[in-house]
Order: sequence, then structure tokens, then C-alpha cells
Amino acid sequence: MLKLKYLVENFDLARMALQLWPHDEATLAERMRYFRISANAVYPYECNGKLCFLRLCPAEEKTLPLIREELRFLSLIREAGCPAMRPIPSLNGECFRHIRSPWGVWYACAFEGVPGVPLEQVELTEEVITRYGEALGQLHRASMDIVIPPARPNFLDLLKWSAAILEDAPYAIFRECRDVRDELLKLPRGPFAFGMIHGDFELDNVFWDGEGCQVIDFDDCMVHFYALDVVIALDELAADAQEAFLRGYRSACPEARIHTEDFPLLRRFRDVYQYARIMHALSERPEEEPDWMPALVSRLEGRMNAIGAKIQQERKARKKRPWDRA
Repeated sequence: MLKLKYLVENFDLARMALQLWPHDEATLAERMRYFRISANAVYPYECNGKLCFLRLCPAEEKTLPLIREELRFLSLIREAGCPAMRPIPSLNGECFRHIRSPWGVWYACAFEGVPGVPLEQVELTEEVITRYGEALGQLHRASMDIVIPPARPNFLDLLKWSAAILEDAPYAIFRECRDVRDELLKLPRGPFAFGMIHGDFELDNVFWDGEGCQVIDFDDCMVHFYALDVVIALDELAADAQEAFLRGYRSACPEARIHTEDFPLLRRFRDVYQYARIMHALSERPEEEPDWMPALVSRLEGRMNAIGAKIQQERKARKKRPWDRA
């Protein structure tokens, strides 16, 4: 999530950025009303009647090499047949643009909308869940043939960033960040266990088109254990649905080395990283807050506190079991 100071809509900035992409001016005002801002500011628009999305991020939060490698990865997995969102070239042929504006420096890119509706709005039948697993398996199978891009963060980069944020957190949570790093370093990182992953393979980032799944939002793609994507997806599903997901996943990527005994550690990584991201978001708020922001702050603080309590409870439980210590 972006810092709260960036969570305020800026239609003038979006219009300025869209001058760099082909778009339908007649429907722009209506479409842009349905913007959303979280890890990026995303504004819908149309081009030749087709739904598209402009994505904006302040330069303070990301770098151009980071975005460039995300788009390269997305292009390569699409070439391999993965059903994923398509970047739209701007008017000069580039898929990303550097924008100097009255509101600072921003990075922009645009994507075609994918067909279908998010899985969170679909009845999760066995077929749908199996296809959900297949989509992740296809992504990982393609990733195994791609040279790991140096500009995308790996788990060590993300934990180093998290540790810097967590210096002001309760000590147990800061210590958990270090312990998770040390334990992840012990896991084997062979080509069938470790590579570029999606990073946020939840139901709202996968669309069902009636026959199969389409994947969006690669903003969190990272170099990590493939099993982390599997854990994220499984935690979206009821226990009795998880076998169908794994069956679909294994059918598309039988090579993957996914070990269930690693799942608790990967969940610990996710918790530490989420805690740090919320702390980061809360670190700067706009000078003039919109009316809805205090409620958002309250929800984020509640979420952060819940994660923190979980981390501390689990650490206490592990101390009672010496064989589980780091």
C-alpha cells in the first residue's frame, strides 16, 4: 500500500498522464469515477470502446527498473501462453512513462482490462477452483524458463526493507523479521522451488471468463519460493476446496517443489511483510485528510495490531517447543 498521503484522488494528474496514451475522451470522466488507490493509483478509461486501466505510482515508492522488469516478466509469461493482462504501449511505443508534474514525479503504465469477473464474485465450483490452480501452475512453469531479473526484489531485499520499517515496531516483531530471514535462508533454492512469483495470487486478482482464468496485478511480483504463491491462494479457499486447487496446480506444473512443511514459515514471512507495509502506509498522512481517511486509518491499525498479536502469540508458542526454535 502507498503511504496515506498518496491515497487521495488526482484526476488532473490522471488526465495529464493519459495524454501519453490513446484513449476515448468522451467517456473519460465517467470511467475515471471508478478509480481505486492502494499499492498504486488505478484509473479506468476506454480506448476504442475497450476498458483499460491507467496505473500511477509516485517515484518515491518505486523505481523505473523495478517497473521495467515487472513488464518484461509479464511479457515473457504471456509469450509462454499464460493468460495474463496485457500492457498497452504509450504513444511513443514505451509501455511505461516518467512524468514530471506539479504533484511531483510519477511513473505511469497502462493495461487492457481482462475478460470475465474476479473469482471473489464467482461460485467456486470444483472446476473453477481447479482452473484457479492451473493458472498459477502455468505462471510458475513459465517462470522456471525465465532468467531471474535482478531489478525485482527477492525475499532478502523485502525482509531488509521490512526490518528498517520495523525498527519502531515492538521488539518481538522486529526479531521475527530476522528469524524468518534466517530460516528462509536454510531452504533449498533450486530452479523448481525458487523463482519469480506473482506475490498476490488472491481471488480478486484472478478473473473467470467462463472457461478459464485471467491473471492481473503483477505489481507485487518478487523472487521467492513458488510455495508462497500457493500458500496465498490456498488461504483464500475453504479446506475442502484446497485439494482441487492443488490438483489443478500440479497438472500445469508437475515440476514444482512445493513442500507443505514449509507453509508455516512462508505464512510468517507474509505476516511480517504485511505488518511492515501497513506501518509504511501509516507513516505519512496528507495535510488535509478527506472525511473517509480516519475510518481507513482505524481499519489499517486494527489489521496491523491483529497481525502483530498473531506474530507474538506464535512466537510464545514456539518457545514452549524447543525443537521448533530458529
